[in-house]
Amino acid sequence: MDVICGIPYGRSCLWLTPGDAIRNTSDAHVVTLIYATVPQPWVSWAWIKLFYRLATTLLVWHRLWHRYFVHVLALEDAVRRCGHRHKPGVWSYEVLAGDPTAIVLLDPWIASAFYMDVWLSVTNLAMAVIQQMQSADLYIKLLSGTYLSRTVWFAYWSLCLVSKLLKRYRIEHHFAEVDPTLLAIAVSVYGPLLTSLNAHLPPMVAFYQWSFTYFTAVDARDDQIEVSLAIAVYTLNIAILPVLYGFLRRCCCKASPFRRRNYSSYTYNNFKSRLVFDCFRLLRPGATALGGSIHEAIERDPHLKHCPTISLRATDCFLVAYCNGQRQETLRLSLLSCMDTRGVSDASNASTFPFNVLTRPPQAELLDPESSLPLIYEIQRPAAPSAWCL
Repeated sequence: MDVICGIPYGRSCLWLTPGDAIRNTSDAHVVTLIYATVPQPWVSWAWIKLFYRLATTLLVWHRLWHRYFVHVLALEDAVRRCGHRHKPGVWSYEVLAGDPTAIVLLDPWIASAFYMDVWLSVTNLAMAVIQQMQSADLYIKLLSGTYLSRTVWFAYWSLCLVSKLLKRYRIEHHFAEVDPTLLAIAVSVYGPLLTSLNAHLPPMVAFYQWSFTYFTAVDARDDQIEVSLAIAVYTLNIAILPVLYGFLRRCCCKASPFRRRNYSSYTYNNFKSRLVFDCFRLLRPGATALGGSIHEAIERDPHLKHCPTISLRATDCFLVAYCNGQRQETLRLSLLSCMDTRGVSDASNASTFPFNVLTRPPQAELLDPESSLPLIYEIQRPAAPSAWCL
């Protein structure tokens, strides 16, 4: 019997037959290992998982709407009514919305919900693990590897927890933010590879065999396995990958001096967004580019990051301004919520745009650039409240 936290979730049977039962050949030196499993027939549990996933989906939609798309629509409305600033000519605009995936990933409630959802289907996950470890069929390996890519939520969940700790102890500067798309690709490769290594490295095989019986009563070890400890170790092996990467990358790059980047350009973006912009040629060079001040500020002072572990560059919108049919300016707008504004004051003068502008006060420019003192920023507020910052 297969048990998780004392709760049975299925029955498994393992036996050996002489010869190669797959190719139907006889060989005295070959045996075929056959494994069969039957999940616990809980109809009510299937309904519980259905409603759980519906509720999780609704939570994701709620977060996307209230934390991103409502602000995109408000931006369109503000530009439609006021333009981007008062200049002569006939102006028209194009809003290129960003990718709000990171907003969902950094939400600890959503990350925890999807983390739990993976283990709510422990039977399917166990079958995928066994297929990845034991099957020689390439199609079966690809299929099980695709299912195991769900474990990327272990990595996102760990980044949410680490982000809270970094902010709690104000050590954001010790961690380099992770590109969520590259992380998903890495885990999709690393997860199946780790699973295969667990089956072929003798120390790992011995450990998992020991873990299956550690919490099992002595008189039940012949017909029962407890997978709780194995689950915890498997989760930790995947969850630790992005955490180690973030700390090690920061250690390796700590000695490199700050260098000016083109923060207003789409090239200062996550991998997926850069790829989309390049493939569809959404922004062509030639117009004046403004914006990206939030990214410059948080790179200079990591304590200003709202989420130190996951890159939020892809959430930016690009506002393309046309004057008399000719493209004149491209404005990169970031959500002000991407920045920890608790130590940022409001400027005395208002913004000339219908959105916030992050600036440095005149007296701050007198400081030595090499000074160890924290940088000072101010926010110029528009006449009407806005969630966006130039």
